[in-house]
Amino acid sequence: IAILDERGTIVAVNGMWRKFAADNQSADPQHMVGKNYLGICDIAEGPCSEEAHVVATGIRSLLRGEDHMRVFEYPCHGPDGNRWFTVRMSRFDIDGTPRLVIAHDDITENKLAVQAIRQISETARLVISNALDGHIMIDQQGIIVGWNRHAEKLFGWSEGEAIGRRVSETIVPPHSREDYERDLRHYLISGTGTTLNQRIESVGWHRAGWEFPVEISTALVKKQEGNNISAFVRDLTERKRAELKQTRLLTVLNASLNEIYVFTIDTLRFTYVNRSALDNLGYTHEDMQALTPIDIKPNMTEASFRELVSPLLTGEYIQRIHQTLHRRKNGSTY
Repeated sequence: IAILDERGTIVAVNGMWRKFAADNQSADPQHMVGKNYLGICDIAEGPCSEEAHVVATGIRSLLRGEDHMRVFEYPCHGPDGNRWFTVRMSRFDIDGTPRLVIAHDDITENKLAVQAIRQISETARLVISNALDGHIMIDQQGIIVGWNRHAEKLFGWSEGEAIGRRVSETIVPPHSREDYERDLRHYLISGTGTTLNQRIESVGWHRAGWEFPVEISTALVKKQEGNNISAFVRDLTERKRAELKQTRLLTVLNASLNEIYVFTIDTLRFTYVNRSALDNLGYTHEDMQALTPIDIKPNMTEASFRELVSPLLTGEYIQRIHQTLHRRKNGSTY
């Protein structure tokens, strides 16, 4: 803190002012007492000079009685790093003569913290905006306040169109909206729910008027003005189609009277054995997952079996036909 007279000259400083001067290798033993603070601001050049001129204007305004207090923020960067300060200037009179109190506060830690928070927020915004899943932020009224690019692709609404709409009327099929609204109100009011913080499968509603399978993961975001819901949505259409094809294929394989085996190349362990093979061998599917073809072919070693299937792996052949012997769980062979 420094006290200025009516001409802007420093007439007194406190201990923290002197400490700051010493810490910054000031060569002035008087710590600027007797120097004209206003004049120093007027002749400032180089970095931060613009802020110094603003402070000088504020000092003159206070000395003229146009204001009683002024507050400015300014940078004061040096070779050891960046620093920021606020300067608070207030006027008081002694026998009708104006005096000013100049207080400088180091706000570097706060400034750096704010910058870090902004960087984190911007990084989070970019991650969410470019996420491969649709992201929707829902406020305490059930209104959409966040909508990323993939949500646009999933549901057919642009960000500008979706923001401000009720989420139930935008992504939920008409027949499920009443239940959805009830559950959403419960989540937002109580902050609890059986589907929070986990992935669930559900049904989404496209703008064009058709349903599609989705996987949704939701989380509660607690804010001062109320709870929000953050939801990531993934389209399951292709996965469901693949699962349906796999189910159909397994149905065909299990219905076959031929024995069918599927195994991995690296370990040779079985990953699938159809019903005919299980019935003939006497093993369960769980039993077979711990076995390899060598375990059921008593006349083959791992080396001979790998030699047999090698041409299939290299593409030399697309199939190999050979006669072999199988051993059942009870020890009999066929």
